[in-house]
Amino acid sequence: ITRCSESSIEPIQNGVVESMRLIMLSPKISVHEASMLMTIRATFHVYLITKSLECQKAAKSSLCDMLQFVFDRMEAYDLILCNKNKGSSYSVITNHGNGFSDSKDESQQKKSKTDATSFTSQFHTDGYLLFRALCKLSSKELRGEDGTKGMNSVINFVNPQGVDPLALNSKILSLELLQRVLEHSGPAFRTGEKFIYAIQNYLCVSLLKNCMSSNTQVAFFSQKIFLMLVYKLKGHLKSEIEVFLSNIFLKVLESRNSSFEQKALVLESLRALCSDPVLLTQIFLNYDCDMDAKNLYKEIVHKLTKLSGKFSALQNVNSSKKETEQDFEISLAGLEVLVTILRAFLKAMGLPVPEEEEEGDSAAARLRKSLQIDVSMAIASSQIVSQKSNPVNAKEEDISEDDFKVASKAPAAEASKIVDAFETKRAQQQNFEIGVVKF
Repeated sequence: ITRCSESSIEPIQNGVVESMRLIMLSPKISVHEASMLMTIRATFHVYLITKSLECQKAAKSSLCDMLQFVFDRMEAYDLILCNKNKGSSYSVITNHGNGFSDSKDESQQKKSKTDATSFTSQFHTDGYLLFRALCKLSSKELRGEDGTKGMNSVINFVNPQGVDPLALNSKILSLELLQRVLEHSGPAFRTGEKFIYAIQNYLCVSLLKNCMSSNTQVAFFSQKIFLMLVYKLKGHLKSEIEVFLSNIFLKVLESRNSSFEQKALVLESLRALCSDPVLLTQIFLNYDCDMDAKNLYKEIVHKLTKLSGKFSALQNVNSSKKETEQDFEISLAGLEVLVTILRAFLKAMGLPVPEEEEEGDSAAARLRKSLQIDVSMAIASSQIVSQKSNPVNAKEEDISEDDFKVASKAPAAEASKIVDAFETKRAQQQNFEIGVVKF
């Protein structure tokens, strides 16, 4: 059946999509590992090559259903396992359909040398393999964007013309599917060591390549995924968040080679991050008060302040009217992000916050309208999905993990320690700067 995915005949393509979906979601058929990936790959291929919008829509819908099925059964098994076998040893399930049965002897005799051996069940293995495959697929470089390799060339953006449309659609679809995985992720995914490893070593690598892509859609979905990681998995990604914000986002804002669309996307992402009082305070505590981390909050404020005054300082008489208007909108949007930061801290301190101006009157709203995007919607939809799918854990998601300090409503003694840590770091930095000058 999977070989029929190469056909260009629409009825055959529809048949392949429907067959793959029924096979994958069937409670009577066992589809795992290589067979599972082949099933999803066939549907993915039909989506890319079909010329029918209805068939393409059906293929995408089937991919989402299959993806959710793979991770839902993993979460369901993990929940059953936690409730049934707390504090006791357990055996790995067999691969017969979707039932849960014991098989100690088979699990001991059929240990694989691959990384799948360390998983709790076959369902966890399937989820990991599928997630890793999507990460690798999304990280493939597009022809025409070869000049953007490496961290040092992040500001050397190229013209997206000449990019293979199939490769571009493949990258965009894989990013959309990754976004869906994160939206519906449960405890087994968010706390599993293997999945955390895959996020750090596969997904973050893909996002580093795609966040500053010259294609607006690729950059848009990549930044939406990054924001979801910040909200859902910040406890595991402290160094990665620092790299993204300081070496990618802030460099784009100060680069003259950055396009209007790229700066607008970065400002939209920063606006979404800085509008959350708890998250903004956590950034200050975990970076600006940490001796081993950069002053991330300080850098964000300084870059935005510099961007806000750039329009009046660097007006060029040779610039076109469109470029002048875009520079003005970017500078005004940067100033609005600074206002968002101030409003967030007023909320954190419990002080009255002035009413916001009408949404349509802000520079940020005009940027979103011109690009037809709203990165912050990813955060809102992600939180809604998390609360619906995991009502028990909804409150836990609002609290950071042990290695990411909680910043909301700290007691007086804890607040004093925070102030002392910040003052100590600032004093050491000042002494270092004085020593450099004297040397």
